[in-house]
Amino acid sequence: MISAEITDETVVELVALLGPDLREDGEAILRRIADAAPERLAPALEGIFCGRALAGYRQEFLADMVLAYYLDEEEDGIHSHSYDEGVRGHQGFSLGAQMAAWYRGPFMPLFQTDFRNGVSILNQILNHAATVRARTLTGNDWYDGPVQDSDLDQYRIELGITGAPHVYVGDAGTWNWYRRTGVGPYPCMSALQALERVCDDIVELGVPLDVVIPMLLDGCDNVAMVGFVVGVLVRHLDKAGTLLDRFLAEPDVWHFEFGRVVHEYGGLRASSEGIVGADRRGWSLREVATSLVFAAGPERAEELRLVGQQLVEKVRGHLEQLGDGVPAAAAELELSTARAWATCFDRSTYSVQETDDGFVIESHPPAEVTAVLSAGMSGVLRSQESMRLIVRYHVKQENGTAEPITTEDLVADLSSAVTLLDAQPELDASGWDASAAVAAYALTQHFVHGLPLPDDSLKIAANIVLRVGEGDMPQRDHDIEAPYFSQGAERSAARVLPLLLTPKADDVRRLLDGADGAAVYARAERP
Repeated sequence: MISAEITDETVVELVALLGPDLREDGEAILRRIADAAPERLAPALEGIFCGRALAGYRQEFLADMVLAYYLDEEEDGIHSHSYDEGVRGHQGFSLGAQMAAWYRGPFMPLFQTDFRNGVSILNQILNHAATVRARTLTGNDWYDGPVQDSDLDQYRIELGITGAPHVYVGDAGTWNWYRRTGVGPYPCMSALQALERVCDDIVELGVPLDVVIPMLLDGCDNVAMVGFVVGVLVRHLDKAGTLLDRFLAEPDVWHFEFGRVVHEYGGLRASSEGIVGADRRGWSLREVATSLVFAAGPERAEELRLVGQQLVEKVRGHLEQLGDGVPAAAAELELSTARAWATCFDRSTYSVQETDDGFVIESHPPAEVTAVLSAGMSGVLRSQESMRLIVRYHVKQENGTAEPITTEDLVADLSSAVTLLDAQPELDASGWDASAAVAAYALTQHFVHGLPLPDDSLKIAANIVLRVGEGDMPQRDHDIEAPYFSQGAERSAARVLPLLLTPKADDVRRLLDGADGAAVYARAERP
Protein backbone atom coordinates (compact mmCIF):
# COMPACT_ATOMS: atom_id res chain seq x y z
CA MET A 1 0.00 0.00 0.00
CA ILE A 2 1.05 3.58 -0.57
CA SER A 3 -0.49 6.56 1.18
CA ALA A 4 -2.82 8.97 -0.59
CA GLU A 5 -0.67 11.88 0.56
CA ILE A 6 2.24 10.63 -1.51
CA THR A 7 0.18 9.96 -4.62
CA ASP A 8 -1.69 13.27 -4.51
CA GLU A 9 -1.45 14.83 -7.99
CA THR A 10 -0.06 18.12 -6.74
CA VAL A 11 2.52 16.40 -4.55
CA VAL A 12 3.67 14.13 -7.38
CA GLU A 13 4.03 17.04 -9.78
CA LEU A 14 5.90 19.22 -7.28
CA VAL A 15 8.30 16.39 -6.45
CA ALA A 16 9.06 15.93 -10.15
CA LEU A 17 9.61 19.66 -10.60
CA LEU A 18 12.47 19.52 -8.11
CA GLY A 19 14.50 18.23 -11.03
CA PRO A 20 18.23 18.39 -10.24
CA ASP A 21 17.36 18.91 -6.55
CA LEU A 22 15.29 15.72 -6.36
CA ARG A 23 18.01 13.78 -4.52
CA GLU A 24 17.65 10.27 -3.14
CA ASP A 25 14.56 10.94 -1.01
CA GLY A 26 12.61 12.40 -3.92
CA GLU A 27 13.74 9.62 -6.22
CA ALA A 28 12.65 7.04 -3.64
CA ILE A 29 9.15 8.58 -3.52
CA LEU A 30 8.69 8.44 -7.28
CA ARG A 31 10.06 4.91 -7.46
CA ARG A 32 7.64 3.79 -4.72
CA ILE A 33 4.78 5.21 -6.76
CA ALA A 34 6.15 3.53 -9.90
CA ASP A 35 6.18 0.17 -8.14
CA ALA A 36 2.89 0.38 -6.26
CA ALA A 37 0.66 2.63 -8.36
CA PRO A 38 2.36 3.53 -11.67
CA GLU A 39 -0.82 5.11 -13.03
CA ARG A 40 -0.39 7.84 -10.38
CA LEU A 41 2.89 8.96 -11.97
CA ALA A 42 0.98 10.90 -14.64
CA PRO A 43 1.53 14.38 -13.10
CA ALA A 44 5.29 13.73 -12.92
CA LEU A 45 5.50 13.01 -16.64
CA GLU A 46 2.58 14.83 -18.22
CA GLY A 47 2.88 18.05 -16.22
CA ILE A 48 4.32 21.10 -17.97
CA PHE A 49 8.13 21.24 -17.52
CA CYS A 50 8.14 18.00 -15.45
CA GLY A 51 9.83 15.94 -18.14
CA ARG A 52 12.52 18.56 -18.58
CA ALA A 53 13.01 18.75 -14.82
CA LEU A 54 13.40 14.99 -14.37
CA ALA A 55 15.80 14.88 -17.33
CA GLY A 56 18.03 17.25 -15.39
CA TYR A 57 18.21 15.00 -12.33
CA ARG A 58 20.06 11.86 -13.38
CA GLN A 59 20.47 10.03 -16.64
CA GLU A 60 18.29 6.92 -16.95
CA PHE A 61 15.88 8.03 -14.21
CA LEU A 62 13.46 9.73 -16.59
CA ALA A 63 13.59 6.68 -18.87
CA ASP A 64 12.68 4.44 -15.91
CA MET A 65 9.71 6.64 -15.03
CA VAL A 66 8.52 6.76 -18.65
CA LEU A 67 8.53 2.97 -18.88
CA ALA A 68 6.80 2.57 -15.53
CA TYR A 69 3.95 4.93 -16.37
CA TYR A 70 3.25 4.45 -20.06
CA LEU A 71 3.68 0.68 -20.38
CA ASP A 72 0.58 -0.83 -18.77
CA GLU A 73 1.38 -4.51 -18.31
CA GLU A 74 -2.13 -5.28 -17.08
CA GLU A 75 -3.53 -4.25 -20.45
CA ASP A 76 -2.40 -7.19 -22.54
CA GLY A 77 -5.22 -7.51 -25.05
CA ILE A 78 -6.36 -10.72 -23.35
CA HIS A 79 -7.98 -9.76 -20.06
CA SER A 80 -9.19 -6.27 -20.85
CA HIS A 81 -11.41 -4.30 -23.19
CA SER A 82 -9.31 -1.15 -23.25
CA TYR A 83 -8.65 0.55 -26.58
CA ASP A 84 -5.37 2.07 -25.34
CA GLU A 85 -3.27 -0.82 -26.70
CA GLY A 86 -1.63 -1.32 -23.32
CA VAL A 87 -0.29 2.24 -23.05
CA ARG A 88 -1.47 4.74 -20.44
CA GLY A 89 -2.66 7.91 -22.07
CA HIS A 90 -1.81 11.58 -22.02
CA GLN A 91 -3.35 13.57 -19.19
CA GLY A 92 -4.93 16.97 -19.51
CA PHE A 93 -6.47 18.34 -22.67
CA SER A 94 -7.32 21.89 -23.60
CA LEU A 95 -9.39 23.21 -26.48
CA GLY A 96 -7.28 23.34 -29.62
CA ALA A 97 -4.57 21.05 -28.27
CA GLN A 98 -3.48 18.04 -30.32
CA MET A 99 -4.30 14.59 -28.98
CA ALA A 100 -0.80 13.55 -30.02
CA ALA A 101 2.08 15.92 -30.77
CA TRP A 102 5.85 16.08 -30.43
CA TYR A 103 5.60 18.48 -27.49
CA ARG A 104 3.22 16.33 -25.43
CA GLY A 105 4.61 14.22 -22.61
CA PRO A 106 8.27 13.94 -21.55
CA PHE A 107 9.57 12.46 -24.79
CA MET A 108 11.44 15.40 -26.27
CA PRO A 109 13.66 15.93 -23.18
CA LEU A 110 14.06 12.16 -22.84
CA PHE A 111 15.51 11.75 -26.33
CA GLN A 112 17.54 14.95 -26.12
CA THR A 113 19.31 13.95 -22.91
CA ASP A 114 19.32 10.12 -23.01
CA PHE A 115 18.90 9.10 -26.63
CA ARG A 116 19.96 5.45 -26.52
CA ASN A 117 18.02 4.66 -23.34
CA GLY A 118 15.04 6.66 -24.55
CA VAL A 119 14.86 4.74 -27.83
CA SER A 120 15.21 1.43 -25.99
CA ILE A 121 12.35 2.34 -23.66
CA LEU A 122 10.22 3.50 -26.58
CA ASN A 123 10.75 0.21 -28.41
CA GLN A 124 9.62 -1.70 -25.33
CA ILE A 125 6.45 0.38 -25.23
CA LEU A 126 5.87 0.04 -28.99
CA ASN A 127 6.48 -3.72 -28.88
CA HIS A 128 3.87 -4.06 -26.15
CA ALA A 129 1.38 -1.75 -27.86
CA ALA A 130 1.71 -3.45 -31.25
CA THR A 131 1.17 -6.88 -29.70
CA VAL A 132 -1.84 -5.75 -27.66
CA ARG A 133 -3.32 -4.16 -30.78
CA ALA A 134 -2.81 -7.39 -32.72
CA ARG A 135 -4.57 -9.39 -30.00
CA THR A 136 -7.41 -6.89 -29.88
CA LEU A 137 -7.89 -6.97 -33.65
CA THR A 138 -7.86 -10.75 -33.58
CA GLY A 139 -10.93 -10.56 -31.36
CA ASN A 140 -9.26 -11.75 -28.18
CA ASP A 141 -11.59 -10.92 -25.31
CA TRP A 142 -13.43 -12.69 -22.53
CA TYR A 143 -16.50 -13.33 -24.65
CA ASP A 144 -14.71 -15.25 -27.37
CA GLY A 145 -12.03 -16.78 -25.19
CA PRO A 146 -8.28 -16.39 -25.59
CA VAL A 147 -6.86 -16.88 -29.05
CA GLN A 148 -3.76 -18.90 -29.69
CA ASP A 149 -0.43 -17.25 -30.29
CA SER A 150 -0.47 -18.60 -33.83
CA ASP A 151 -3.62 -16.56 -34.50
CA LEU A 152 -1.47 -13.43 -34.38
CA ASP A 153 0.56 -14.57 -37.39
CA GLN A 154 -1.61 -12.40 -39.64
CA TYR A 155 -0.05 -9.41 -37.89
CA ARG A 156 3.52 -10.71 -38.01
CA ILE A 157 5.92 -10.10 -40.85
CA GLU A 158 9.47 -11.30 -41.34
CA LEU A 159 11.90 -8.70 -42.64
CA GLY A 160 15.61 -8.84 -43.33
CA ILE A 161 16.21 -5.13 -42.75
CA THR A 162 18.98 -5.65 -40.20
CA GLY A 163 20.85 -8.24 -42.25
CA ALA A 164 19.14 -11.22 -40.64
CA PRO A 165 15.49 -12.31 -40.68
CA HIS A 166 13.49 -10.90 -37.80
CA VAL A 167 9.77 -10.94 -36.99
CA TYR A 168 7.94 -7.67 -36.44
CA VAL A 169 4.38 -7.20 -35.15
CA GLY A 170 1.79 -4.77 -36.42
CA ASP A 171 -0.52 -3.77 -39.23
CA ALA A 172 -0.81 -0.81 -41.58
CA GLY A 173 -2.28 1.33 -38.81
CA THR A 174 0.70 0.59 -36.56
CA TRP A 175 3.09 1.47 -39.39
CA ASN A 176 1.45 4.90 -39.60
CA TRP A 177 1.70 5.79 -35.90
CA TYR A 178 4.55 8.24 -36.42
CA ARG A 179 2.35 10.17 -38.85
CA ARG A 180 -0.65 10.05 -36.48
CA THR A 181 -2.79 8.56 -39.26
CA GLY A 182 -3.31 5.13 -37.74
CA VAL A 183 -5.45 4.09 -34.79
CA GLY A 184 -3.27 3.62 -31.75
CA PRO A 185 -2.10 5.03 -28.42
CA TYR A 186 -1.48 8.77 -28.55
CA PRO A 187 1.66 8.69 -26.36
CA CYS A 188 3.31 6.36 -28.91
CA MET A 189 2.48 8.82 -31.67
CA SER A 190 3.77 11.75 -29.61
CA ALA A 191 6.97 9.91 -28.78
CA LEU A 192 7.67 9.05 -32.42
CA GLN A 193 7.03 12.63 -33.49
CA ALA A 194 9.44 13.91 -30.83
CA LEU A 195 12.02 11.29 -31.83
CA GLU A 196 11.76 12.39 -35.44
CA ARG A 197 12.77 15.94 -34.56
CA VAL A 198 15.63 14.79 -32.35
CA CYS A 199 16.89 12.50 -35.11
CA ASP A 200 16.89 15.45 -37.50
CA ASP A 201 18.96 17.44 -34.99
CA ILE A 202 21.41 14.56 -34.53
CA VAL A 203 21.89 14.12 -38.28
CA GLU A 204 22.31 17.88 -38.66
CA LEU A 205 25.15 17.71 -36.10
CA GLY A 206 26.97 15.26 -38.39
CA VAL A 207 26.19 11.93 -36.73
CA PRO A 208 26.09 9.35 -39.57
CA LEU A 209 22.80 7.59 -40.23
CA ASP A 210 24.58 4.25 -40.09
CA VAL A 211 25.13 5.01 -36.40
CA VAL A 212 21.60 6.27 -35.72
CA ILE A 213 19.57 3.61 -37.55
CA PRO A 214 20.97 0.57 -35.66
CA MET A 215 20.12 2.32 -32.39
CA LEU A 216 16.54 2.82 -33.56
CA LEU A 217 16.15 -0.83 -34.56
CA ASP A 218 17.86 -2.29 -31.49
CA GLY A 219 15.23 -4.20 -29.55
CA CYS A 220 12.57 -3.38 -32.13
CA ASP A 221 9.89 -6.04 -32.65
CA ASN A 222 7.21 -3.70 -34.01
CA VAL A 223 6.44 -2.21 -37.41
CA ALA A 224 5.83 1.27 -35.96
CA MET A 225 9.55 1.88 -35.52
CA VAL A 226 10.32 0.24 -38.87
CA GLY A 227 7.96 2.65 -40.61
CA PHE A 228 9.55 5.51 -38.69
CA VAL A 229 13.03 4.46 -39.83
CA VAL A 230 11.92 4.29 -43.47
CA GLY A 231 10.59 7.82 -43.11
CA VAL A 232 13.87 9.07 -41.65
CA LEU A 233 15.91 7.47 -44.43
CA VAL A 234 13.68 8.81 -47.21
CA ARG A 235 13.76 12.33 -45.80
CA HIS A 236 17.55 12.15 -45.50
CA LEU A 237 17.98 10.25 -48.76
CA ASP A 238 21.10 12.17 -49.74
CA LYS A 239 22.82 10.88 -46.58
CA ALA A 240 21.33 7.39 -46.47
CA GLY A 241 23.85 5.68 -48.74
CA THR A 242 22.81 2.04 -49.07
CA LEU A 243 20.94 1.92 -45.76
CA LEU A 244 17.56 1.91 -47.47
CA ASP A 245 18.35 -1.00 -49.80
CA ARG A 246 17.25 -3.76 -47.43
CA PHE A 247 13.95 -2.00 -46.82
CA LEU A 248 13.38 -1.52 -50.54
CA ALA A 249 13.82 -5.26 -51.11
CA GLU A 250 10.88 -6.07 -48.80
CA PRO A 251 7.41 -6.35 -50.41
CA ASP A 252 5.64 -5.65 -47.11
CA VAL A 253 7.47 -2.34 -46.79
CA TRP A 254 6.18 -1.33 -50.23
CA HIS A 255 2.61 -2.19 -49.31
CA PHE A 256 2.79 -0.34 -45.99
CA GLU A 257 4.33 2.72 -47.62
CA PHE A 258 1.71 2.94 -50.35
CA GLY A 259 -0.92 2.94 -47.62
CA ARG A 260 0.89 5.62 -45.63
CA VAL A 261 1.14 7.92 -48.65
CA VAL A 262 -2.62 7.72 -49.18
CA HIS A 263 -3.20 8.87 -45.59
CA GLU A 264 -0.84 11.81 -46.09
CA TYR A 265 -3.71 13.50 -47.92
CA GLY A 266 -6.10 13.18 -44.99
CA GLY A 267 -6.66 15.68 -42.22
CA LEU A 268 -5.31 13.51 -39.37
CA ARG A 269 -1.63 13.60 -40.28
CA ALA A 270 0.81 15.19 -37.85
CA SER A 271 2.36 18.54 -38.60
CA SER A 272 5.60 18.47 -40.58
CA GLU A 273 6.56 22.04 -39.74
CA GLY A 274 10.28 22.22 -39.04
CA ILE A 275 10.92 18.66 -40.27
CA VAL A 276 13.82 18.10 -42.67
CA GLY A 277 12.74 16.86 -46.10
CA ALA A 278 9.03 17.09 -45.28
CA ASP A 279 8.24 17.48 -48.99
CA ARG A 280 9.13 13.78 -49.36
CA ARG A 281 6.26 12.71 -47.13
CA GLY A 282 4.20 12.32 -50.29
CA TRP A 283 6.76 10.09 -52.03
CA SER A 284 5.99 6.45 -52.55
CA LEU A 285 8.88 4.02 -52.85
CA ARG A 286 8.59 4.38 -56.62
CA GLU A 287 9.74 7.99 -56.36
CA VAL A 288 12.44 6.94 -53.91
CA ALA A 289 13.76 4.29 -56.29
CA THR A 290 13.72 6.71 -59.23
CA SER A 291 15.63 9.32 -57.25
CA LEU A 292 18.25 6.78 -56.21
CA VAL A 293 18.67 5.45 -59.74
CA PHE A 294 19.21 8.86 -61.32
CA ALA A 295 21.72 9.86 -58.64
CA ALA A 296 23.70 6.61 -58.98
CA GLY A 297 26.97 5.96 -60.73
CA PRO A 298 27.46 2.75 -62.77
CA GLU A 299 28.40 0.55 -59.80
CA ARG A 300 25.61 1.86 -57.59
CA ALA A 301 23.11 1.52 -60.45
CA GLU A 302 23.90 -2.19 -60.68
CA GLU A 303 23.44 -2.55 -56.91
CA LEU A 304 20.01 -0.99 -57.21
CA ARG A 305 19.05 -3.25 -60.10
CA LEU A 306 19.87 -6.23 -57.88
CA VAL A 307 17.66 -4.76 -55.12
CA GLY A 308 14.78 -4.92 -57.59
CA GLN A 309 15.58 -8.55 -58.36
CA GLN A 310 15.60 -9.38 -54.64
CA LEU A 311 12.19 -7.76 -54.30
CA VAL A 312 10.74 -9.95 -57.06
CA GLU A 313 12.35 -13.10 -55.68
CA LYS A 314 10.88 -12.47 -52.24
CA VAL A 315 7.40 -12.17 -53.71
CA ARG A 316 7.93 -15.29 -55.83
CA GLY A 317 9.19 -17.25 -52.82
CA HIS A 318 6.23 -16.16 -50.71
CA LEU A 319 3.76 -17.20 -53.40
CA GLU A 320 5.46 -20.59 -53.72
CA GLN A 321 5.10 -21.10 -49.98
CA LEU A 322 1.39 -20.36 -50.15
CA GLY A 323 0.98 -22.70 -53.12
CA ASP A 324 -2.63 -23.46 -54.05
CA GLY A 325 -3.83 -21.16 -51.25
CA VAL A 326 -3.58 -18.24 -53.68
CA PRO A 327 -5.67 -18.23 -56.89
CA ALA A 328 -3.51 -18.28 -60.00
CA ALA A 329 -4.83 -14.92 -61.25
CA ALA A 330 -4.13 -13.25 -57.91
CA ALA A 331 -0.63 -14.74 -57.77
CA GLU A 332 0.13 -13.55 -61.30
CA LEU A 333 -1.06 -10.05 -60.45
CA GLU A 334 1.02 -9.97 -57.25
CA LEU A 335 4.16 -11.09 -59.05
CA SER A 336 3.59 -8.68 -61.93
CA THR A 337 3.13 -5.83 -59.47
CA ALA A 338 6.48 -6.67 -57.87
CA ARG A 339 8.13 -6.82 -61.30
CA ALA A 340 6.71 -3.38 -62.08
CA TRP A 341 8.20 -2.07 -58.83
CA ALA A 342 11.52 -3.70 -59.67
CA THR A 343 11.54 -1.89 -63.00
CA CYS A 344 11.99 1.36 -61.06
CA PHE A 345 15.45 0.12 -60.00
CA ASP A 346 16.63 -0.59 -63.56
CA ARG A 347 18.02 2.47 -65.28
CA SER A 348 17.70 0.85 -68.70
CA THR A 349 13.90 0.89 -68.42
CA TYR A 350 13.64 4.68 -68.14
CA SER A 351 12.82 7.20 -70.81
CA VAL A 352 13.08 10.98 -70.58
CA GLN A 353 10.89 13.25 -72.66
CA GLU A 354 11.00 17.02 -72.80
CA THR A 355 7.65 18.82 -72.69
CA ASP A 356 6.54 22.43 -72.45
CA ASP A 357 6.31 21.98 -68.66
CA GLY A 358 9.72 20.34 -68.25
CA PHE A 359 10.97 16.76 -68.45
CA VAL A 360 8.83 13.65 -68.02
CA ILE A 361 10.71 10.66 -66.61
CA GLU A 362 9.03 7.27 -66.88
CA SER A 363 9.97 3.69 -66.17
CA HIS A 364 8.53 1.10 -68.56
CA PRO A 365 7.84 -2.42 -67.24
CA PRO A 366 8.08 -5.40 -69.63
CA ALA A 367 5.12 -5.83 -72.00
CA GLU A 368 3.88 -9.01 -70.31
CA VAL A 369 3.84 -7.22 -66.95
CA THR A 370 1.94 -4.29 -68.40
CA ALA A 371 -0.60 -6.69 -69.91
CA VAL A 372 -1.33 -8.34 -66.56
CA LEU A 373 -1.53 -5.04 -64.71
CA SER A 374 -3.79 -3.53 -67.36
CA ALA A 375 -6.21 -6.42 -66.92
CA GLY A 376 -6.40 -5.58 -63.24
CA MET A 377 -6.71 -1.84 -63.79
CA SER A 378 -10.46 -1.82 -63.18
CA GLY A 379 -9.79 -2.20 -59.48
CA VAL A 380 -7.15 0.51 -59.59
CA LEU A 381 -9.52 2.86 -61.40
CA ARG A 382 -12.21 2.19 -58.80
CA SER A 383 -9.72 2.99 -56.07
CA GLN A 384 -8.70 6.20 -57.79
CA GLU A 385 -12.33 7.27 -58.23
CA SER A 386 -13.04 6.43 -54.58
CA MET A 387 -10.10 8.56 -53.51
CA ARG A 388 -11.20 11.45 -55.73
CA LEU A 389 -14.68 11.45 -54.22
CA ILE A 390 -13.38 11.12 -50.66
CA VAL A 391 -11.03 14.06 -51.15
CA ARG A 392 -13.71 16.22 -52.79
CA TYR A 393 -16.60 15.47 -50.47
CA HIS A 394 -14.87 14.82 -47.18
CA VAL A 395 -11.23 15.86 -46.91
CA LYS A 396 -11.56 19.26 -48.56
CA GLN A 397 -14.87 19.93 -46.86
CA GLU A 398 -13.27 19.24 -43.49
CA ASN A 399 -10.09 21.27 -43.97
CA GLY A 400 -11.74 24.27 -45.61
CA THR A 401 -10.15 23.91 -49.05
CA ALA A 402 -13.27 22.77 -50.95
CA GLU A 403 -13.81 24.18 -54.42
CA PRO A 404 -17.33 25.12 -55.54
CA ILE A 405 -19.39 22.09 -56.55
CA THR A 406 -22.06 22.72 -59.17
CA THR A 407 -25.34 20.87 -59.31
CA GLU A 408 -24.17 19.22 -62.52
CA ASP A 409 -20.98 18.02 -60.81
CA LEU A 410 -22.92 16.66 -57.87
CA VAL A 411 -25.37 14.79 -60.09
CA ALA A 412 -22.47 13.30 -62.07
CA ASP A 413 -20.65 12.25 -58.89
CA LEU A 414 -23.78 10.60 -57.51
CA SER A 415 -23.93 8.57 -60.73
CA SER A 416 -20.28 7.67 -60.22
CA ALA A 417 -21.13 6.54 -56.69
CA VAL A 418 -23.76 4.20 -58.09
CA THR A 419 -21.20 2.80 -60.55
CA LEU A 420 -18.84 2.11 -57.67
CA LEU A 421 -21.49 0.28 -55.70
CA ASP A 422 -22.46 -1.75 -58.76
CA ALA A 423 -18.90 -3.19 -58.76
CA GLN A 424 -19.67 -5.55 -55.87
CA PRO A 425 -18.42 -8.02 -54.75
CA GLU A 426 -15.08 -6.56 -55.84
CA LEU A 427 -15.79 -3.25 -54.06
CA ASP A 428 -14.17 -2.80 -50.67
CA ALA A 429 -15.24 -0.56 -47.79
CA SER A 430 -13.41 2.48 -49.21
CA GLY A 431 -15.80 2.51 -52.19
CA TRP A 432 -18.71 2.70 -49.78
CA ASP A 433 -16.93 5.47 -47.85
CA ALA A 434 -16.67 7.50 -51.06
CA SER A 435 -20.25 6.86 -52.15
CA ALA A 436 -21.64 7.68 -48.70
CA ALA A 437 -19.61 10.91 -48.59
CA VAL A 438 -21.17 12.09 -51.86
CA ALA A 439 -24.65 11.03 -50.74
CA ALA A 440 -24.31 12.75 -47.37
CA TYR A 441 -23.14 15.95 -49.03
CA ALA A 442 -26.06 15.87 -51.49
CA LEU A 443 -28.69 15.34 -48.79
CA THR A 444 -27.19 18.06 -46.61
CA GLN A 445 -27.13 20.53 -49.47
CA HIS A 446 -30.71 19.71 -50.42
CA PHE A 447 -32.41 19.56 -47.02
CA VAL A 448 -30.31 22.08 -45.09
CA HIS A 449 -29.25 24.58 -47.76
CA GLY A 450 -32.14 24.19 -50.18
CA LEU A 451 -30.14 23.06 -53.22
CA PRO A 452 -32.54 21.74 -55.89
CA LEU A 453 -31.62 18.26 -57.13
CA PRO A 454 -33.29 15.93 -59.63
CA ASP A 455 -35.56 13.28 -58.13
CA ASP A 456 -33.32 10.48 -59.41
CA SER A 457 -30.29 12.00 -57.67
CA LEU A 458 -32.17 12.39 -54.41
CA LYS A 459 -33.30 8.77 -54.61
CA ILE A 460 -29.69 7.67 -55.21
CA ALA A 461 -28.34 9.67 -52.26
CA ALA A 462 -31.05 8.57 -49.86
CA ASN A 463 -30.78 4.93 -50.89
CA ILE A 464 -27.01 4.88 -50.36
CA VAL A 465 -27.16 6.13 -46.78
CA LEU A 466 -30.09 3.84 -46.01
CA ARG A 467 -28.14 0.84 -47.30
CA VAL A 468 -25.16 1.80 -45.14
CA GLY A 469 -27.44 2.09 -42.13
CA GLU A 470 -28.84 -1.35 -42.86
CA GLY A 471 -25.38 -2.90 -43.00
CA ASP A 472 -25.18 -3.60 -46.73
CA MET A 473 -21.53 -2.60 -46.97
CA PRO A 474 -18.85 -5.29 -46.59
CA GLN A 475 -16.97 -5.68 -43.36
CA ARG A 476 -13.72 -3.82 -43.08
CA ASP A 477 -10.49 -5.70 -42.53
CA HIS A 478 -10.67 -4.53 -38.92
CA ASP A 479 -14.17 -3.40 -38.07
CA ILE A 480 -13.00 -2.18 -34.68
CA GLU A 481 -11.49 0.85 -36.42
CA ALA A 482 -14.61 1.92 -38.32
CA PRO A 483 -16.03 4.41 -35.77
CA TYR A 484 -12.69 6.23 -35.45
CA PHE A 485 -12.61 7.65 -38.98
CA SER A 486 -14.89 10.56 -39.81
CA GLN A 487 -14.67 9.65 -43.50
CA GLY A 488 -16.14 6.20 -42.90
CA ALA A 489 -19.45 5.41 -44.59
CA GLU A 490 -21.01 4.64 -41.21
CA ARG A 491 -20.19 8.10 -39.91
CA SER A 492 -21.35 9.85 -43.10
CA ALA A 493 -24.66 7.99 -43.03
CA ALA A 494 -25.18 8.62 -39.33
CA ARG A 495 -24.84 12.37 -39.87
CA VAL A 496 -27.60 12.58 -42.46
CA LEU A 497 -30.03 9.73 -41.77
CA PRO A 498 -31.94 11.95 -39.29
CA LEU A 499 -32.63 14.32 -42.18
CA LEU A 500 -34.73 11.60 -43.80
CA LEU A 501 -36.99 11.64 -40.73
CA THR A 502 -37.86 15.33 -41.07
CA PRO A 503 -41.00 16.72 -42.74
CA LYS A 504 -38.79 18.18 -45.49
CA ALA A 505 -37.99 14.65 -46.59
CA ASP A 506 -41.64 13.61 -47.16
CA ASP A 507 -41.31 13.81 -50.93
CA VAL A 508 -38.05 11.88 -51.00
CA ARG A 509 -39.47 9.14 -48.79
CA ARG A 510 -42.49 8.79 -51.08
CA LEU A 511 -40.20 8.72 -54.13
CA LEU A 512 -38.21 5.87 -52.66
CA ASP A 513 -41.01 3.53 -51.63
CA GLY A 514 -43.59 4.60 -54.23
CA ALA A 515 -46.21 4.97 -51.51
CA ASP A 516 -46.70 7.16 -48.47
CA GLY A 517 -43.03 7.00 -47.41
CA ALA A 518 -43.74 5.04 -44.22
CA ALA A 519 -41.48 2.16 -45.23
CA VAL A 520 -38.55 4.48 -45.86
CA TYR A 521 -39.23 6.27 -42.58
CA ALA A 522 -38.99 2.93 -40.79
CA ARG A 523 -35.71 2.13 -42.57
CA ALA A 524 -34.19 5.48 -41.57
CA GLU A 525 -35.44 5.16 -38.01
CA ARG A 526 -33.97 1.70 -37.53
CA PRO A 527 -31.05 1.80 -35.02
